[in-house]
Amino acid sequence: MNLKKNWGKVYARFFAVIVSITAPMVNALKGLFPVGKVFLIADSNNWIRMNYDKIVGKGIFSRNIFIRIPFVPHEKQKVFTIHGDFRDTEYKGVNLYRVSEYNICVDLDIFPAKINFEYERHRAVIAEWFAVSAECIDFFEKIVIQKKPDKILISQGHNFDAAIVRALSCLHGFGVVAVENTFNKNKIVWDDISGITVNKNLAKNFYWKYRDFVTAAAAELYVNEYLENIKQMKVGEHQTPLAVAAKSDKKTVLFIGQVYTDSSVLFGINTFSCPVAIIDQLVDYCLANDYHLIIKLHPKEATGNNILSRPYNNLTYRRITEQEGLLEKITSGGFLLDNGLYDTYSLIDSADVCVTVNSQAGLEALIKGKDVIVCGQGYYTGLGFAFEALNRVCLSSFLDMVIKQGVSVLDRNEINKFFYIISEKYFMTRDEGCVETLLQGAQIG
Repeated sequence: MNLKKNWGKVYARFFAVIVSITAPMVNALKGLFPVGKVFLIADSNNWIRMNYDKIVGKGIFSRNIFIRIPFVPHEKQKVFTIHGDFRDTEYKGVNLYRVSEYNICVDLDIFPAKINFEYERHRAVIAEWFAVSAECIDFFEKIVIQKKPDKILISQGHNFDAAIVRALSCLHGFGVVAVENTFNKNKIVWDDISGITVNKNLAKNFYWKYRDFVTAAAAELYVNEYLENIKQMKVGEHQTPLAVAAKSDKKTVLFIGQVYTDSSVLFGINTFSCPVAIIDQLVDYCLANDYHLIIKLHPKEATGNNILSRPYNNLTYRRITEQEGLLEKITSGGFLLDNGLYDTYSLIDSADVCVTVNSQAGLEALIKGKDVIVCGQGYYTGLGFAFEALNRVCLSSFLDMVIKQGVSVLDRNEINKFFYIISEKYFMTRDEGCVETLLQGAQIG
């Protein structure tokens, strides 16, 4: 078995070398004659774990040109002095702050509103990412002018290189398609309009298109099968343990946490300053009402790395300990602060209501029949089957409505239909063929 696996790696490496040698020559020859379209692959992180060399290699035998062009920073050729108006800094028509905001936040482990040019450390990080972004703009602008691409593939949409491609697509008129992982390890999510797969994708459009053509029975069957196999559907970083926490005899609120600096949280949270502000409010609410609170932190924060390859080192937990008195209130209230010990789905089952910023686990809580209060914008919000807390007042009111008054907005038929449609009509199977389909603009859905 190991021998077969090793030979597979050798073949893959050999194929990649052959492609790297032959593809540029073939594409150069194609440039001498009329060709179809030019597609560029700029997914430098390869978050969806795709064999892009295979796509480029297959493209050798087609009229179209496929070229992989990941950006790799070399040296900071630009120097920027950071002033109070740094958010307005432009380079070649691109707002440097907007394209590098995500990386600055991850680098500093903070939310955008906390970025302050008066801090030396903040100025240094901003200047560094401005310089890298300017170099990246030069890189892609040169390629766009030379290659005149029809479409460029990026990942996620917020990382600085992807954000720059999105900006240049508006300035130079080429298409862009973003790809990213989903809650199902066999599927990827995509968007070819906004170029952002996080919260601003096409899920609602597909739901509105197909909702009248999916029966409630078929959707329910699909959801039940998913729930029966939910553990097998998860990628490693989203796996949860099998341990089950003891059920409380009190009314229970579950907070479903996400990675603190995940782009969906940074750019999708409502008027709450950060997730810890939501946790703090839930702690006070449950103490005042004698309810039980479970705070489920994201498992990736305990073992994973961020986009800069640095360990998260229990980021949300650290932020909780930094807020004066919060950890003490959690402990004295007998609340469960789970940093990776318990199964998420058993915790959902034990809850009377779930609260999250916009976690995909919130959607899974919905299909499990739980009312969910969402404190941010998500691809499953705005459809009427989740409470949407814009601020602290809304959050407290919705908690009262669900727990004290028994109010529910659950519509199991529509939730099931939504889940079925996005999983089977919108998300695409994780393989090279789906990427080719997205790039070539074939009819999807």
